[in-house]
Amino acid sequence: MAMYEASKEFVSKALSLLSEVGDVIELNYPRDQLRRTVDLALKVKNREAVLLKLAYDAELVGKDEREELKGLSFNLKLNALIVAERRDGAKLVEGVVYDYGGSKLVSVDTLLNSVEGNYPTIYEEKDEFKVKINGEAMRSRRTLKGHSLGSLARAIKVSRKAIYDYEHETIRPTLDVAERLVRELGEDIVAGIDVFGPSDDVMATSTPSLGTKPESPKEMLLARKLEELDMGFCHTRKAPLDFCLSRGEFKALVTVPHGSEKPRELSNKIRNMFRMAEFIGSRSFVVTDGSPSIRELSWLDNALTIEEFESILGEVVAAATEEDNRDNRKARNREDNTGADNSQKRQ
Repeated sequence: MAMYEASKEFVSKALSLLSEVGDVIELNYPRDQLRRTVDLALKVKNREAVLLKLAYDAELVGKDEREELKGLSFNLKLNALIVAERRDGAKLVEGVVYDYGGSKLVSVDTLLNSVEGNYPTIYEEKDEFKVKINGEAMRSRRTLKGHSLGSLARAIKVSRKAIYDYEHETIRPTLDVAERLVRELGEDIVAGIDVFGPSDDVMATSTPSLGTKPESPKEMLLARKLEELDMGFCHTRKAPLDFCLSRGEFKALVTVPHGSEKPRELSNKIRNMFRMAEFIGSRSFVVTDGSPSIRELSWLDNALTIEEFESILGEVVAAATEEDNRDNRKARNREDNTGADNSQKRQ
């Protein structure tokens, strides 16, 4: 009980602090905060939004919530973080991006410092702590110091190949190796981990998640349709949506009324979905066959049948396929032109 009270206090304090540094939308579906996948979305200084799950201790975030968080992150191309004070009872260190069951975990201070541009530099990978290195800066400092690959390798007590790989950013040094590199070359070689940038490879989800398994017949039918259309998606049970979709530049949040929800509960879910979609720049849809709960939502006038929704997705897929074909044609033309230029040079 003490941990749950501590978590309630932590969530309230974190919300207050984050609201002071950026635009925040708080999501309140499901009502039980401990069963919720996403508590809020945060956007600062014209950066991409990030999805956040708040918990006093990360162990309060269950596997389902973590899988859904990873699925949302991958499909929406947004970073999604668990923000906590502790993990398994131990206090989180500021400036470190932890791994928790494949989800990224940071302290409130780490996130607040990142807002000011003071990004973390240390991250956890497969039970090891590593440091992100700027390969170009490392190569420049090595040359300035008069080191060859081999001489630096001997000074740092690693292989020549390791130095080569650090400079090409194909691997990252462990914390102890990074400390020796910094002593030899200076702190300029260390790179920050942009927790707001979805392209940062440290933050990217290496194993995309499909979220939780669809259970209702309506959801299973829609999942089959999405697979047939080759549409990327994840399913959620603990977020204000049932499906998150992506194909090319198209992103969408979808709610599929199950028929068993009370109108008030369903209304809260859909309103939260609409707010979330608008905040992150995604489209949103309600797909139904006229369930009783939907009919009682007089304010909702744009629900679609599954056939209407499938038609919209078909147009999205056709447009994305045409764009892919154009990109492929351009790539082939560049290759053909490069080959012709090389042939002329040889002559």
